[in-house]
Amino acid sequence: MDVASRLAQIDLDERLTQLGVHDKDLAGIAAMVRHVQADADDRATVQSLVDEVLLPQIGHWFDYDQGPGFPDSTKQHPLGAGALPAVALIAVSDDVHTAHLARGLDPALSWRSLSDFGHQVAKHRWVYGQVGLHNQNWLRNIFCDGFLWLDRLEFELSRWTIDGKPEAIVNVHIPDAGPLNPAVVASDFARAGALFEKYYPEVGPLRLYGCHSWLLDPVLPTLVPGSNIAAFQSLWDLGETSPGDRDAYYFAFNIEPESGRELPYGLDDLPTESRLHRAMVDHWRSGGHFTDVRGTTPIARYTRPEDGASDAGHGGGAAVSD
Repeated sequence: MDVASRLAQIDLDERLTQLGVHDKDLAGIAAMVRHVQADADDRATVQSLVDEVLLPQIGHWFDYDQGPGFPDSTKQHPLGAGALPAVALIAVSDDVHTAHLARGLDPALSWRSLSDFGHQVAKHRWVYGQVGLHNQNWLRNIFCDGFLWLDRLEFELSRWTIDGKPEAIVNVHIPDAGPLNPAVVASDFARAGALFEKYYPEVGPLRLYGCHSWLLDPVLPTLVPGSNIAAFQSLWDLGETSPGDRDAYYFAFNIEPESGRELPYGLDDLPTESRLHRAMVDHWRSGGHFTDVRGTTPIARYTRPEDGASDAGHGGGAAVSD
């Protein structure tokens, strides 16, 4: 695929809408694309990212970590962090969408899934205050295919070690995109396993959902009892733990903690408007910490959709404001 030709063919306004780019980020991302179209050196770099990092990995969702990620040399750019990886991802979005359609996915569900691009651009702005991208290697992973964003939750084909043996599972991700409404969560759980077995039959029967998140820390239901977080956590059989203070800062407060600095710090500067934020700050003040926890739950625990139920995603693929 020739990057110059592909970018010339794309209706950029439509594509950024399909990729879920927020209103506040549209001008900045469009400027990155126009710059690459005009600058031969940066266009050559984007071409190499497309050829070496992205296109070879489409369809290799279980072993994407065996391929190269975006090099460190592309992290920074005068137009914004991650500008060249961002343009490379836009350029290959047609190829991933085509791979989805070849499997029979509804076009709306395909674009909904790829709209995590726009969410990650927004996350960069929330954390750093400017248009850019720092989660480009996460996006590389989901642009491998094998990833669906339904309504509230994202689902990814993955391979975990379960009872000492490798097993294909559906890994659940929780984008910071609003409340974890139990009814919406239940609907997503009811659909996801069946969708993967329908459209990715070569994976074979899928037995488990998995999740590795600070939201599974058992302390949270004691801090915010009766909350959506407590209800979500109750769905999981909890297992291994690891330090989670960094993720708590990053996902709850949109702060990337300073590298190497002991956590917590700066508690007086953290917002405390919400019940969750107040409880988290109080927990840190009392000497507590947060942990990332790995959990599993059987897919069969959740009702499968009726035959003929819509496979389309909900609410994605549209530019949004915030």
